[in-house]
Amino acid sequence: EEVKFIAYLIAEGGLTGGSVTFTNTDKPVVDDFTHCANALGFEVVPQSRKNPKNISWRAKGAIPWVKRMGLWGKYSTDKRVPEIIFMLDDRLKWLFIEVLMVTDGWFAVEAGSGGITLANEALIDDIRHIFTQLNVVTSKIKRPNACAGAWALTIGNEGVRKILRHCDLKQKRKAAETICKKQGYSLTDVYPNRIKKFYRNVEREFRDKGIARVDNQY
Repeated sequence: EEVKFIAYLIAEGGLTGGSVTFTNTDKPVVDDFTHCANALGFEVVPQSRKNPKNISWRAKGAIPWVKRMGLWGKYSTDKRVPEIIFMLDDRLKWLFIEVLMVTDGWFAVEAGSGGITLANEALIDDIRHIFTQLNVVTSKIKRPNACAGAWALTIGNEGVRKILRHCDLKQKRKAAETICKKQGYSLTDVYPNRIKKFYRNVEREFRDKGIARVDNQY
């Protein structure tokens, strides 16, 4: 629950002002956030008791814990993944990724890919590092917008399959399953190490003797 609670606060937590808040409209997500908070001893109450359409929730008593995690006072553009997350075993790292994908993640069926887009490049780099630890290949691009821009971490078909094997994904599972039914491909060529060594030896010999060019640099 601690790992998931951290992920929920990184994704959609309000960590400034006088309280720890969480904003989301999906009931299964709010219920899971509440479960995690309760397990840590925090009571979750509506941010506005008078508004029947309340979408923000307050975790009472959570500020000292959030301070220990180094997250208190951080705006969305300042948040970073706590160092402890990088040292967890893979099972717990997948729990962390599960929450990020359910909240800030997306699955584009037509493109056959998934990802996370945030206005915080350093946080995207942190998340990308966790995916690398889990052997999931990702790419990062900057997407201009009317503000300071956003960074998209994109995961191909093979990576979506790995996520689906390890994560429930709640309301986003159907889209991920649809992507996995599509024929995917990798942009990375993988060769046995012995072939790589053979190619390098041939390349060196050809260049030394001036026989031919074996690359595409002209």
